[in-house]
Amino acid sequence: MGMKHDTQKFFQLPIDVKNVYAQRQGDLQGYGQAFVVSDDQKLEWADMFALFAQPPEARDMSYWPCEPNTFRNFIDKYSSEVMKLAHSLGIFVAKTLDLNPELVKDKHVAQFLRMGYYPPCAPMSEKVLGFSAHSDLSFLTILLEVNSVQGLQIKRHGAWIPVKPRRDALLVNVGDLLEIMLQ
Repeated sequence: MGMKHDTQKFFQLPIDVKNVYAQRQGDLQGYGQAFVVSDDQKLEWADMFALFAQPPEARDMSYWPCEPNTFRNFIDKYSSEVMKLAHSLGIFVAKTLDLNPELVKDKHVAQFLRMGYYPPCAPMSEKVLGFSAHSDLSFLTILLEVNSVQGLQIKRHGAWIPVKPRRDALLVNVGDLLEIMLQ
């Protein structure tokens, strides 16, 4: 039991239960697809759920699921621990690169959790998009993969390279903000 388990359980809930937490127009939080601008738009082949998790005053608890009944608690604990990790990594990066440590202080940090479930799409898997190619705007992105299904890819020297999921590991991506600071 934990964050991985409850994330999977949430996505297994009936659609009417998940829709209680549906995104409202103009908001990035909630259950559903972000940036839907028309009925004709092609959407990613995924269920998405997103929340502001840190700092606590940024939270809109109307989006925080009551089912599974332990999910809110796990989200709170998980986001607090990931925040500690991000802070430690930020301090390390600042010291290593001789940057002003004030740039990575907690007062400048926000945490947005985005959870995704990618349902099987055979026999047309080559015709759907799980998650659009993108870069992360943040300083760091910390990923927790809940199963062993491979899907994440990184682009290196113009080629897409698959990233093999690791069961008991977090994956840390350098975000656009950190990349800009490095230049």
